[in-house]
Amino acid sequence: MPSQFTEILYQWTELESSDIRDGWCALGKNHRPWQLFLHPALAGWLIWGLVSCGVGSPVAIAQPLPAVNQQGFPEPQTTASAMRLLERGLSKAVIRDWQGAIDDYTLAIRQDPTLVAAYVNRGIAYRQLGQSQQAIADYTQAIRLNPNNAEVFNNRAIAHLSMGQRQMALSDFTTAINLNPNYAKAFYGRGTVRRQLNDHQGAMADFNQAIQLDPTYADAYYGRGLYRQQLGERRGALADFRRAAELYQATGNTQRYQETLKRVEAVQRSLQTQTR
Repeated sequence: MPSQFTEILYQWTELESSDIRDGWCALGKNHRPWQLFLHPALAGWLIWGLVSCGVGSPVAIAQPLPAVNQQGFPEPQTTASAMRLLERGLSKAVIRDWQGAIDDYTLAIRQDPTLVAAYVNRGIAYRQLGQSQQAIADYTQAIRLNPNNAEVFNNRAIAHLSMGQRQMALSDFTTAINLNPNYAKAFYGRGTVRRQLNDHQGAMADFNQAIQLDPTYADAYYGRGLYRQQLGERRGALADFRRAAELYQATGNTQRYQETLKRVEAVQRSLQTQTR
């Protein structure tokens, strides 16, 4: 087991690419080598993060990683050829060759139909190509193989939401929360669905909980700001948008920072008009 991966406690989830890069960059820089198996499904993102912040190169970092079972231990039946195909797919995902990655994950699945990481990563790649139905099918198969992973339910919920399947998304976000009550992103996702379904009390409770679990979660402040703006709570919306802008700027997410500044300015103009 290569030491550079040993302390990373991995989760897979669909995030903004900059969030993935920054998060895995920080983890790669600050980990300490002690024995903890890394699941393979986000190894590609870890490699990308480390390379993008100058910690290493794909050749130096991309080492064989073990597949894992429901208890988190290596699966001995996973063939070496399936793992090599999975690793090759992850390397292609790093350079955003999503179709090439899908082809390799598919070959890995043919070699080992129980390789959960291949289904999850293929689902992520399908989502990047806008093929949400195929992503849902892969996440569903991953869930059949391991029904206890909150992150896969979260991924499937996002895919359902992208197709307008709000009730199915709501169900998956709720399952993710039941599996991991500290999963801020699932609370944010469920809050977004509840806002769209006009469940005012439930949406606000979920956004609040996401922020309580992760006070630096910019998207949660932004989402709550949108909801407060929708309800006419302009001062609360302004406070949330300002906080979100600060956090986006601090993490170098320039695009979201600029978008949020426009929200701040719009709410400020609205408040000025109100006081005239």
